[in-house]
Amino acid sequence: YINPEGKEVRVSYVADSLGFRVVSNALPEGPVADLAMPEPVQETAEVAAARLAHEAAHAAAEAGVVPVSTLEPVQDTAEVAEAKAAHAVAHAEALALAEASGDRKKRQVFGFGAYPGYTFSPRFASVAVAAPVAV
Repeated sequence: YINPEGKEVRVSYVADSLGFRVVSNALPEGPVADLAMPEPVQETAEVAAARLAHEAAHAAAEAGVVPVSTLEPVQDTAEVAEAKAAHAVAHAEALALAEASGDRKKRQVFGFGAYPGYTFSPRFASVAVAAPVAV
């Protein structure tokens, strides 16, 4: 067809396994990409040392040898130590109260009041039976 500006426009449509595509001489074209490669980043001494340590650890892990960590254990701050002590005191008080009440009993899973009306049926239990032995 001829567009309002008087130019011939050709359009064709394709629908196949690659999807729906339009080919036309009137479609807008995107900007041309500047494909010049940027300058590579130079490693600092710290980055180079970290990269080499990482590569060595990776190679050791692939070989099945994992180095033992020499890091010190994490030290509790004053707030954490205080919270741990308060928790231990509260836990000891709750345990003493529960034991003093005499109401501390082992909970049952099947029957015996676990769920009202729910009891264990040996009919559904798996039973192992010895096979006969030929003498």
